[in-house]
Amino acid sequence: MVKRWYWGSNDALVISILTHRNEKQRKLIQNEYNDKYNVDIFATGDKKLIYEPEDKVIRYEVRSDLSNFELAVLLWTFERAERDVFLVRKAIADSNFLLLIEIYCTRSSLDLISLVYFHCFLCFDRKEYPSDGLHFTIESGMLKDPEFKKQLAYPLMTLYRYEGRQVDEMLAESEANLLHEKILEKAYTHPKVIEILTSGSRTQLRATLNHYESKFGNSINKDLKADPNDPDLKLLRVCTKCQMYPERHFAKALRLAINKPEVDEFTLTNIITSRAEIDMQLIKKEYHRKYGAHLDRDIAEHTSGSYREILLALLGVGNAEELS
Repeated sequence: MVKRWYWGSNDALVISILTHRNEKQRKLIQNEYNDKYNVDIFATGDKKLIYEPEDKVIRYEVRSDLSNFELAVLLWTFERAERDVFLVRKAIADSNFLLLIEIYCTRSSLDLISLVYFHCFLCFDRKEYPSDGLHFTIESGMLKDPEFKKQLAYPLMTLYRYEGRQVDEMLAESEANLLHEKILEKAYTHPKVIEILTSGSRTQLRATLNHYESKFGNSINKDLKADPNDPDLKLLRVCTKCQMYPERHFAKALRLAINKPEVDEFTLTNIITSRAEIDMQLIKKEYHRKYGAHLDRDIAEHTSGSYREILLALLGVGNAEELS
């Protein structure tokens, strides 16, 4: 049974219901709520709307005054493609190219197809962009960015990349040699470097990077730290780590978000809602392995209220009291 609710009326019940439902079940709850009360579940709340009802798709440009809890509920209840559309649009609006690369390097081909399909539907509904709306949106958002960023992003946006296990070892060795040569030359943004890191299958890339480390003694990311402050090198490191070891990337991102002078709550919300049904257990293990700390305890210590409770629930913890 779905009862009409308002933000702040019973957060504990909302957390209990939504965090124990899978994506399909959450969508059914949304549909049932909308049918029963003739209003979108996200358009209600304490005399303030998450988005204007006359523009149903404006929810992908959520108001900046939403609470962290409201945003967490919103992102968690979205279908995966909806959530990714929201994150891509936010990345562009905020000129957050690292977030954009993170999204495209950690999603499957099917995820990217769904993202593009949903974005095209959104743009068509709003008469906003042509049918190739996603590429148009990203290009428009990066007009002032260096050409390197476009060269890096576009191959990653390819709708289909081979996801099988077949590997060409000779090609992997050749690519490893080429990467090492260009890194020694400090030609980090060379088109061939970008092509190798973005265009092939992740299985092939893993073979290439294994050859690189075996032959030259360092992981490629270590060699890409020649200048830790170089933003282009940082993008390349994120690109490789997200594709090869996403759990390591997300564990580090969560640690950095928690340890900032002011906790980066958007990063916490984004990662936990996006990865809860994918690899959160791996992320928690990696977090503990690398930092000797428990992610759920760190989250509990640095957040509060309903926001803390929904994050802990998505991490698999009943409530904050269980950690004491």
